[in-house]
Amino acid sequence: MELPFAESWKIKMIEPLHKSTRAEREQWLKEAHNNVFMLKAEQVYIDCLTDSGTGAMSDRQWAEMMLGDESYAGATSFYKFESVVQRIFGFKYVIPTHQGRAAENVLFSYLVKEGNVIPGNAHFDTTKGHIESRKAKAIDVTIDEAKDTQLEIPFKGNVSLEKLEKVLSENKGNVPCARRDGQRPLCRELLLHQDP
Repeated sequence: MELPFAESWKIKMIEPLHKSTRAEREQWLKEAHNNVFMLKAEQVYIDCLTDSGTGAMSDRQWAEMMLGDESYAGATSFYKFESVVQRIFGFKYVIPTHQGRAAENVLFSYLVKEGNVIPGNAHFDTTKGHIESRKAKAIDVTIDEAKDTQLEIPFKGNVSLEKLEKVLSENKGNVPCARRDGQRPLCRELLLHQDP
């Protein structure tokens, strides 16, 4: 007899979520002027705007939270983190940040200069903001098929190699990096328009 698949973990904590009605979602979107960034977290049942904070922590992670040193400077937690990052990745310098977008801001403050061109696939809004605030230009090199909402293909986030090659050839010596990103805000907006 073949048994059904069973996950190899136990859930340690649950958080109740409010299941909204279509009328509630339409009202909230109206009040937010259709700006999903103006919605309150409790108004969003499934949030595809970010993957931050959506994973459950293991019992080992919860235990480390209790052992964490939150000293303002010289925290033992930082030194543990630094040594693991250095061991795994071989980096000499480690700068902890609270999330990827903050890390991106730190990285771009070093990499991106005024007049630079940064190609990428559907630059996330904060990514584009980090680029443009440095008076550089974000150029979208996503495949054309990504814009066709009726077309079903495995992944619409692919970079068009032809578009990328064109940007690189037209901006020689002025492209310090390229970005790969997703289209998460669109997913959040679409889910808000569907009944649960």
